[in-house]
Amino acid sequence: MVNTDQIYGVAIRMEDDDSDIGSSGSKLDTDSLSLSLYGTFPFSEKTYIDSSLGVGLLRTNLTRIHESGTLTGNRKGEQVFSTVLYGAEFENEVTFSPYGRIDAGYTKLKSYSDSGKVASINYNEQKIKTARASVGLLIDDEIQTPGATFFPNARIEYGKDVVDASDAVLSYVVYPNTDYTFKIDREESDNFRLSFGTDVLVESGWILSADFERNQEEGSSYENSINLGASFQPNPTTEYSFSVIGGGSSNKQFGIDYDKSVTDDWTLNASLESAKSSNSGYNNTVEFSTRMSF
Repeated sequence: MVNTDQIYGVAIRMEDDDSDIGSSGSKLDTDSLSLSLYGTFPFSEKTYIDSSLGVGLLRTNLTRIHESGTLTGNRKGEQVFSTVLYGAEFENEVTFSPYGRIDAGYTKLKSYSDSGKVASINYNEQKIKTARASVGLLIDDEIQTPGATFFPNARIEYGKDVVDASDAVLSYVVYPNTDYTFKIDREESDNFRLSFGTDVLVESGWILSADFERNQEEGSSYENSINLGASFQPNPTTEYSFSVIGGGSSNKQFGIDYDKSVTDDWTLNASLESAKSSNSGYNNTVEFSTRMSF
């Protein structure tokens, strides 16, 4: 529901991502901490802009298995990212919500050296730029029955992704004056997102949800996922949410959320998310946020 109020918020996000590289024991363990500011700015009762701006710190522990032994390194990085979304809402027999969104990010990975014997390597600083533009349409409705209220919804979205990274330049520690350059080409890809599902409001404060989503990347690559969730409100100011996402042989995810309304205009949120990806990696995220409306 879009209204004339402005909403502002701040979020702190902590993330731990463990990924295995191949089967020899090489791996990456990345910890990140970010701070985001976000807000909603309505133009009218039917149009609005959502925007966010954030900064983050990265710390990656790398383990590389080589015939000369195990090499380890620690690399730090910095990030800046932002999102701007323009949306509208039109009600007829159903509600149509078209939107356009732009996401942009800039990451700087600092230079570092791994420790070991003959095969230890110096890595130069690297910069990565990412951008995504997308347009989509969300359709939702409300159907009331004697025992429950259904909120069916469907979404279609087209997105364009661009990744532009500087070349990776490295040298062996024993030969510091000889650089090896791995050229990284600019990558562009098109993708489509299609989803449909429903929320079900039942008695005693429970909301159940079920959604199917398909992400089709350029070419024949695609990902299907099913999202099942439940929310419970024991009282008007508190809500607990649980979700499970299954994606065939690829990503699987579990999440819990806690929302608390301190006042009519001030809300606190805490969430925990754990995901397992197809490369045998694990990603754990803890987020704390607060939101105020004026």
